[in-house]
Amino acid sequence: MDAGMQRFGTLIVGTDASPESDDAIEWARAVAASGDRIALLHAWQLPIVSGYDMVVTVDPHEIEQYAKEALSEQVDRLDDPRIVPVVHQGHPGRALVAEADERDAAMIVVGHRGNSRMSMMLGSTTNYVLHHTQRPVVIVRGEHVDPPRRVVVGVDAHDLDDSGVENESVRALRFAYGLPGVERVRVVHAWFLPALAIGMFADVSADLGAMDAGAQAVIDRVLDAAGPAPAGIEVVGEPIRGTPEFGLIEESADADLVVIGSRGRGGFKGLVLGSTSSAVRCPSGGRTAAGPPSGGPRVNLLPAGGQQEVHANGGRSLPGVICVDVARVGVAQPDKVLFDGLSLTVSSGDRIAIVGVNGSGKSTLMRILAGTQAPDEGEVRFGRNVRIAILEQDPKLPAGTVAEFLGDSWQVAAVATSLGVQPLLGRRTDELSGGQAKRVALASALVGEFDLIMLDEPTNHLDLEAIEWLEERLATNPAALVVITHD
Repeated sequence: MDAGMQRFGTLIVGTDASPESDDAIEWARAVAASGDRIALLHAWQLPIVSGYDMVVTVDPHEIEQYAKEALSEQVDRLDDPRIVPVVHQGHPGRALVAEADERDAAMIVVGHRGNSRMSMMLGSTTNYVLHHTQRPVVIVRGEHVDPPRRVVVGVDAHDLDDSGVENESVRALRFAYGLPGVERVRVVHAWFLPALAIGMFADVSADLGAMDAGAQAVIDRVLDAAGPAPAGIEVVGEPIRGTPEFGLIEESADADLVVIGSRGRGGFKGLVLGSTSSAVRCPSGGRTAAGPPSGGPRVNLLPAGGQQEVHANGGRSLPGVICVDVARVGVAQPDKVLFDGLSLTVSSGDRIAIVGVNGSGKSTLMRILAGTQAPDEGEVRFGRNVRIAILEQDPKLPAGTVAEFLGDSWQVAAVATSLGVQPLLGRRTDELSGGQAKRVALASALVGEFDLIMLDEPTNHLDLEAIEWLEERLATNPAALVVITHD
């Protein structure tokens, strides 16, 4: 079985006794050679206990011992000499990244639950790992765990020159070459001709053949830089027409795996601006892979013929359902015009950043999109029954206690704890400082079910841990997202 197989060394696999993590384990066992090591990691955390009239004693040593025993039993059942158990206390995403760094692992493998409500509310281990490691990440979704045979690699020539410098597409292609069982690799580059407003450019036309030839030239450059494929692998280069995201989604229908090079844009910037890899990284027709800037590609493994949904940055659905549409709106102040003739449509799944210098009208535009301020001119239309949450720069909270404002539910308890709001639940809203009020208002925007969430400087008054949690939380939220941020 090991003949011709790539040796990975060490693979880190997250497990929580769920069916999804079981699938991740089976994928790792299927691709690992006999001499490889599979570190099966389980992370445990102290439970969140909320309430005003109860005291609960939690023994962390007892929880840790139970975690070790449960993991040991799982390893015994698998009866695979390549597997070693590892137990960590703390956030599972941080534990996976730290263990991979300590062992210099070849990749991290996790099972993905998709866009369940629990994942949307509490964040995702998958999203944390994708945002915080430069190692390949395999996301297994579904029961199909055989090594891929038909692979599509999406490439571009970004940062690729004649000096011998490799880009993420070259590394992604080499990673695909090295996967066990690969028989055919299609190397594709997508090009897209954007729609043009009719007016002074009414006679615009395009030479589609020339566009295809340009795309083929990009493919040829990446193939040359990657070098020859191993014996037995058929390689075909082919331009595809359409945006990279939807072109690769279409290609995934007939592939076992789609591999994409990622430039590694993480954190809030990557969450807001998005990328091809994030747009294709959750359910597609086949399996999907995205690669970081160094260390090889991230890999997202999805079942062929599985769910036909597409999510960007963890949870967004395909664009199409309009939340709000503004047409030719304008706003002016006595001394200047903020904007004039502005048209914009926000649809389900959109990730939009409003960027500009202070005083340029960013917050004004957000309030117009939310319907809390009318423009001086133009038209604003909202989708039917659209639910909108807006976090103002200086929010005004209603009278009463914080608990009365946020409500009483497990979602509130989880979000309040992550944002440092839990100690404020008994306080009156008019007693809060500006930073405390901002965090309470942010919690309110995150606990409801909304179609469109608008956040004005959401990271103000948050520490690093809370910002990381917010990144994960928003990455798994299917709502459209409009953000003003300097972070």
